[in-house]
Amino acid sequence: MSRIRFGYPGSCPPAGRLTILLFDDSASISTGADAIGGRYVEAGAALEQAGGQCRCGRELAAILHFGAPTSHDIGPTPIGGPEAHRLRRGLRTPVHGPAVSLLRPSLRIAKAYARAHPRHAATLVVLSDFQLDDGPPGPIEELADFDGDVHAIVLRSAPLPALVEEPRIDVTAIGYDTVLGTLGAAVFAAITAGRPGRRLRTGTEARP
Repeated sequence: MSRIRFGYPGSCPPAGRLTILLFDDSASISTGADAIGGRYVEAGAALEQAGGQCRCGRELAAILHFGAPTSHDIGPTPIGGPEAHRLRRGLRTPVHGPAVSLLRPSLRIAKAYARAHPRHAATLVVLSDFQLDDGPPGPIEELADFDGDVHAIVLRSAPLPALVEEPRIDVTAIGYDTVLGTLGAAVFAAITAGRPGRRLRTGTEARP
């Protein structure tokens, strides 16, 4: 995975950006052939490549897990420089914390992060099969109301019509046979959105 290149990240934008990665660790995701198998590895590679040349301190990322708070949640942290290593601690299934299919509690924390950083353009990336146990009303409308860009990376299952039909949410589907690097490329694209000079690779071009 370290040899896969998702493209050129571009230079740091004049304004700050906060990217929040929200992971589903429920049994439907974490058992069997998990991304789906490499969702944490690919997301980590995307963060590393996006932050490799960043020294401005304005590019932040946060990591949350369904059922937050959990033992591996990481608050807003620079993706470049000496603090970036903290993000790696969040890229694993939490040891302590419920493995639940509840989006809403973590979504509320993500929205709080965005409100706490009003000078940063916020992006929320949710990695889940979206087979959610949140009670009515469904959380998709709440997800779409996030104050910033929203990306749904749908693991294993076909995207729900409510996701596909929601114009405020960008959707990427990741299946068992999806080309290696597709998930990481989607995360990389979300992190580097708006950067001057950014160039993306797609599909099989994400291979080494």
